[in-house]
Amino acid sequence: MNGKGYYPQNSTRQNEAYKRAVRRVQARMGFQQHIIAYLLGNTLLVLIYLLTQVMPGFPAYPWFIWPILGWSLALIFHFMEVFVFSESRTRQTRQRLIERELQHEVEAEKARI
Repeated sequence: MNGKGYYPQNSTRQNEAYKRAVRRVQARMGFQQHIIAYLLGNTLLVLIYLLTQVMPGFPAYPWFIWPILGWSLALIFHFMEVFVFSESRTRQTRQRLIERELQHEVEAEKARI
């Protein structure tokens, strides 16, 4: 669709909106790929653990929980980057902070006068 119909054709806003939409879609697809890798990789770790026990019937130390915990933490951060701290929210936050700093500058300048 290329953003047509929402903005005047070939406008800068149209191009920027399209690029932002592409980045959001790529981020979501990247997160989905991360989930698939997480599930397959951790399944493989558990299978290795189950197949390489020294003495069947006597459980060995479940070492696989440590990489699963670390990878889970990475997956949580990836989720937050894609869905919680999205580019639009960080851009809005950045703009709000810039405006606040400008307001402080104006107030400081008035206080000096």
